[in-house]
Amino acid sequence: MNRVRMTAALALALSAGAALGQEQTLQNDSLTHGGTAAIQMGFHDHEIGAARFIAPNGLFPLKLKRVQIFWKSWLGQSINNIQHSIIVYRHPLGQVTPTLVFESDPPQLADGFLNEFNFEGENIVFQTPTAFTVGLRFDEGQAPAVGGGIRGLNYASLVTDTNGCQPGFNPIFAIPGGWTDICAFGASGDIVIRVVVERYVPPCQADWNGDGVVDFNDFLAFLNDFNAGAARADLNADGVVDFNDFLAFMNLFNTGC
Repeated sequence: MNRVRMTAALALALSAGAALGQEQTLQNDSLTHGGTAAIQMGFHDHEIGAARFIAPNGLFPLKLKRVQIFWKSWLGQSINNIQHSIIVYRHPLGQVTPTLVFESDPPQLADGFLNEFNFEGENIVFQTPTAFTVGLRFDEGQAPAVGGGIRGLNYASLVTDTNGCQPGFNPIFAIPGGWTDICAFGASGDIVIRVVVERYVPPCQADWNGDGVVDFNDFLAFLNDFNAGAARADLNADGVVDFNDFLAFMNLFNTGC
């Protein structure tokens, strides 16, 4: 990694939906609309810039629903930026190398926006309290050549605030070097990657019709699926809908939620 820093005044605008219900946004940075931030450049193929989060224990089991990444081009060309992937790691304190949990398809980032990516359907759940890391893996090959043929210079970058870099909260994967901290490279602040999370409440399997109440209507709804051989009725996941699945449902039904 050959880090280069540029400072700019940035307009913090969200490019997709707002938080709902009991969702919480976790962030290490303090960047606000119109605030001053630094563009951290110099990332190369398959290097990663990330943010590490420590959520309150009361939020666990925790479901990661959306990831927000602020991106600003150095040259201000407003060309969409496609990178390799967004990655989620389990990353307990004291553990240098995180454990991979999820990796997305190539994300597209709009210039000058807090880009939001919805992963609610991926079921990214941390059952027990742990620190975790969310990062952007770079792919210079996705970006057009700019600046006299320098491929990726304008694109393989992240934004930080300028209020000081918190060691341990801004991990990067450098090649060579492996996992380290962007603070060690003289970064002026924390990487602007944020996550939207909420406490995960597992669905009640016995509430077969999803009306919030476990009653005889759920038994009838299950019986319809069972008689039809619906895949959903294969509760023991053995590939066959049979009497064992009926017994499994009765156990759930009698236990309730």
